[in-house]
Formats: sequence, C-alpha cells, structure tokens
Amino acid sequence: MVPFDAENWDHTTADFLRGFDHYPLHWLLHFLHACEIVGYKHPDDEIRDAFSHLYGRLVKKFHLTPETEAELDARLNASERAFALAQL
Repeated sequence: MVPFDAENWDHTTADFLRGFDHYPLHWLLHFLHACEIVGYKHPDDEIRDAFSHLYGRLVKKFHLTPETEAELDARLNASERAFALAQL
C-alpha cells in the first residue's frame, strides 16, 4: 500500500482550488460528492480526514451547507421516487 503523502496532498489541493473557476460546474459537483463520500466512508483515517477537509472547502466555495453523514446515507439509500420528490 502506498503511504498517504500529506505534503503533496496539500500542495495539489491548493493548486486545484486556485484553478477552481476553470473546471466545468458539472464535473466539480461530481467531484464534490466524491470527496464527501470518501471523506465520510474511507477506512483510512488520514485519507478520510484529507477528503473531509477538501469537501468542506468545496462546500464553502459553492456557498453551500455540508451534508451530515446521516443525510448523505439517507440521500444515497432513498428510492428513486423519494429522490426525485426531494429535488422539487
């Protein structure tokens, strides 16, 4: 297993966030949700914490309120009908 490189992670995420406005919004939203899932569910504490922090920074950049892990679980486990109704 390759060890997590926190210094490189910090440098890379800082570069990414500086170029934030150059990415398509659709891609950024998928990436935000991926960071959220890894930030709540990854088994490695260091990786989970790194992605959780990045999720928080992305949420702040979008001026959103972060989901709790329970809210994430409810959304991901909802039926298609319940999910569609929640989007209205």
